[in-house]
Amino acid sequence: MLLCLLDKEALLIYTDPLYGMVELPDFVAEIAHTTQMRRLRGITQDALPNVFFPTGASFPSRFQHSMGVAYLATIATSQNPQLSGVQQNLIIASALLHDVGNPPFSHLAEPFLREITGHDGESFARNMLVNSSLETTCRGFGCGADSKSIISMITGACGLFSHIIHGSLDVDNLDNVARYLHTTGMPGM
Repeated sequence: MLLCLLDKEALLIYTDPLYGMVELPDFVAEIAHTTQMRRLRGITQDALPNVFFPTGASFPSRFQHSMGVAYLATIATSQNPQLSGVQQNLIIASALLHDVGNPPFSHLAEPFLREITGHDGESFARNMLVNSSLETTCRGFGCGADSKSIISMITGACGLFSHIIHGSLDVDNLDNVARYLHTTGMPGM
């Protein structure tokens, strides 16, 4: 990740295995360096560890996926003139944080997470955000985001624009499918 100043606006330059060199708002770097996001570097995007995949494909981490989702959210929000900068930042920050509550082995372990905590990965994100340094970071960088706003966006309870992240055809699913196809070498990408 590289922060640079272009036309007096700080941008994060991130090299993604799927999208190549992408530009993201600078606050994404601050959020990406939090403990909660660094944790996602060690969680595979696939539900099973890479050693169980028969072709030996090495799946990307939830961190890489989250950065890709934030990139797609950046594109989606930039195409919508109805959104203000604060709304765009909230959507991008929420896109980046959409998997922050996922347990290891992802959706495969969610029944255990639900039994132990009463939450799935999306709603467990609340535990990762409330009164944390991550929430402070989000508030401090113009994201217009506190934990309640982010959780509402992640879970689809924030109205129309939360469907960018949480819907049938959302940036999370788009990145998931594209990254899976790219990783496995399947046609379509």
